[in-house]
Amino acid sequence: MAERLPLKVLGSKALRQIGVGDHFRRDLLLNGPVASPLVSDALRTRVLRRAGLRLGRRVVISPRCFFGGVQVEIGAGTFVNWDCFFDNKGSIAIGPGCLVGMGVRFITSHHEVGTPPTGRPIVVGRECWIGAFSIVLPGVTIGDRCVVGAGSVVTRDLASGGRYAGNPARPIDGAGAASDEL
Repeated sequence: MAERLPLKVLGSKALRQIGVGDHFRRDLLLNGPVASPLVSDALRTRVLRRAGLRLGRRVVISPRCFFGGVQVEIGAGTFVNWDCFFDNKGSIAIGPGCLVGMGVRFITSHHEVGTPPTGRPIVVGRECWIGAFSIVLPGVTIGDRCVVGAGSVVTRDLASGGRYAGNPARPIDGAGAASDEL
């Protein structure tokens, strides 16, 4: 069954009467005009909070981000860059002070062949950096103060304080010039 939005969408009764479903109403509210670059960050954050997302103080959600539902919690001071995707078949929790690069994908849905899709949660710890165009897969926990290099695919849990890159994301040995460029 589709997830219900806690916020009444203007005209939602009329939309239901003509057969418009929850996905359309969700996209109209979360992923329609509010995702436009013409909408201020402050207004976007207020609307997303009203819709049911749990957003801490000073959270910035940049334009063109897609939310598949409202099972999202983002900690204070976190910055989410343009064009990020939050699948939301399962919950997504991002800790405070994180930087999420442009085009990052949080994929919580998965299924075996012949079975209906289910969701597994994603948890991102405090003060993490997730590089542009990375993909975080279902059931993953990223520990506090991790750095994930751009374009990485996170397939398993990452230990706190580590630096990871690649497909699949693997630890980068030692600190040095290469790891500082993530």
